[in-house]
Amino acid sequence: MNNQAAKKTRMVPEDVRLFLVVSLAIAIPVIAVQVCLYLAGSEQLGMFVDSASIIVPAIGVAILLMLIPRVWNRTFRITAALITTGFLFLVIANIIWFYYTNILGTTVPDVSLADVFYLGCYVLWIAATLPYIRSYHGMMKRGSGLVLLGYSVIAAVIVWVVGSYWYQYSIDYGYDGFVIAVWLSYTVVPTICLFFLLAVTLLYSKGLMKHYWLFFLLPIILNAAADIVGGVVYVIASQTGTDLFRLQDLLYLAAYAFVVGAGFAILRAQLGSLSIKPVTEKVVSGGQPIEMEAGRSYMISERNDAAPVEAAVRMIKEGKSVLVVSSLHPTLLRESYGIKTAPMLWLSDIDWFSPDPMEKNVPLSKLNLLGNTIDGFLRYDNSVVVLLFPESIAEEMIPWDEMKKMITAAAASAESSKKNLVIGVNPALATTQQVAFLESVTAKLRIAGFPQRA
Repeated sequence: MNNQAAKKTRMVPEDVRLFLVVSLAIAIPVIAVQVCLYLAGSEQLGMFVDSASIIVPAIGVAILLMLIPRVWNRTFRITAALITTGFLFLVIANIIWFYYTNILGTTVPDVSLADVFYLGCYVLWIAATLPYIRSYHGMMKRGSGLVLLGYSVIAAVIVWVVGSYWYQYSIDYGYDGFVIAVWLSYTVVPTICLFFLLAVTLLYSKGLMKHYWLFFLLPIILNAAADIVGGVVYVIASQTGTDLFRLQDLLYLAAYAFVVGAGFAILRAQLGSLSIKPVTEKVVSGGQPIEMEAGRSYMISERNDAAPVEAAVRMIKEGKSVLVVSSLHPTLLRESYGIKTAPMLWLSDIDWFSPDPMEKNVPLSKLNLLGNTIDGFLRYDNSVVVLLFPESIAEEMIPWDEMKKMITAAAASAESSKKNLVIGVNPALATTQQVAFLESVTAKLRIAGFPQRA
């Protein structure tokens, strides 16, 4: 693999620069035109903003639609589909509003189909975050919880201020409660969505720089912020009579530009190296020696995915020859967990070749070959095979029947060679039947002194 291809297998600064360059290349001229039209007092300002609010995010949606079929991880594929559909809903809502104001030349109804699509996009975006919060919320750091608490207090104040205004507005002008509720939803729903988005961002300790799929979140955060700011600005402008230059429009246009940037950056990246698992625990070498009976297979069943990796690190420190077999890309294992010397096999159908002779991939359609490789490795002195499932083994693309045969054969190889097979699995990401099978062919292995925090 040449150097350029090697760069694509990891999150490198070039990806971040592409994300920012594409986004800013669109946002800066669009916002500049908006400012010029505003300063000139042009009647075309509304037409320009409304048009840009359709064209720019529509380009982003088209790019994101090309991304979805390329995603091999089922959880992330669903995430990409929900987020993309949310942006599509946003485009549809903007088209409806454009039709009323610029084609019919009438005012937008108090409540219309556009409101359904627009508020619906936030529902889809919230749904996209739930699998990560549900599976990994226990890995969130204490400081992140304090940040979320602080945000919740600020959000509650904003909702109270805007809600009080609209309540009084309904009394003064006799508006129906349903209409006022819809209008208030433009502050409440984005505020709730922003909480979930902030939670996911905080959950991934490395943030956008490490987990490039989080590029998705920035345009959503900007759009939610625009709606929240819009609600506050409207209240201030109405009560003071000041012209605040449609501040929320700047955030909207920036958000739409970042949709395009996110699509370009993610399409450019090597999706085979994608990880949707946050890494918040640092592996700490040392600790007590791991005692295993010769010829036995063991399972480390922990929600903390760092536990089996800690076992591998300790065994390497103890002088054992360790073969790491994982559904995570070798680059991520080496960079995130510090496993520098062990040979690695990556379980993936992605066509990938590493210049490092200690790294190879094994297609999921050829798990029988993996069984042969494990059997051969276990013939070496003082050898151990560590099979890691840090992400879901319940994915539809993983042939579980073939995986069971491979694990059974590997356990038999460990027994006949008087060596050890260690399987690390997160029980929250496996089915009951899968856990039951693993328990039937392994014994529980506890890592003394774990977890340890750096």
